Amino acid sequence: MNDEYKESFLHMVHTFRKFHSNLPVPSNLPPGEFFTLMRIEKSLKKSVDDDRVNVSCIHHGNGMSMPALSQMLGSLEKKGLIARAVDPDDRRKVSLTLTAPGVSLMTEAKREVDAAVERFIEQFGEEDFKELCRLCEKMNETIKRMDTESPKS
Repeated sequence: MNDEYKESFLHMVHTFRKFHSNLPVPSNLPPGEFFTLMRIEKSLKKSVDDDRVNVSCIHHGNGMSMPALSQMLGSLEKKGLIARAVDPDDRRKVSLTLTAPGVSLMTEAKREVDAAVERFIEQFGEEDFKELCRLCEKMNETIKRMDTESPKS
C-alpha cells in the first residue's frame, strides 16, 4: 500500500479525534464521562428493567478497564448525575440509573450534540455521511477483530 494512503489514514483518524473533542459536551464533564453517561442512557432505553442497568453492560465494548470505569462512575456519582446500587443477593452485581440532574443534563446536551452533528451532515452531504458511517462501522469491526486476533505485548 502506498505510504501516501497510510499518512492520509492517520491524518483522518487524528481529524476524527479533533471533531470528537470539539463536540459540545457540558463544561463540567470530561468527554469520557459525558460519553459514559450517553452509554448509560442508551442502555437504560434498551433495558428490560427500565430504570436500572448493570455496570457490566456499560463495561462491555467500551474499551476501558473495569477499575477505570469504576473510578469514572464514582466521579459521576459524586457529581450527582448517576446513582449506583449493589444487588443484595449478589454483591458483585452493581446497577446504575441516571438521577434527575443526570437526565436533565443529558437532555440538554443531546440537543446540542444533535445540532452539531446535523450541521456536519448538512455540509458533508447526507449520502456521503451514510457512506462514511458504513465505512466507519466496517473499520470499527476490523479493529475489534484485530484486537481479538493479535496477542497483547
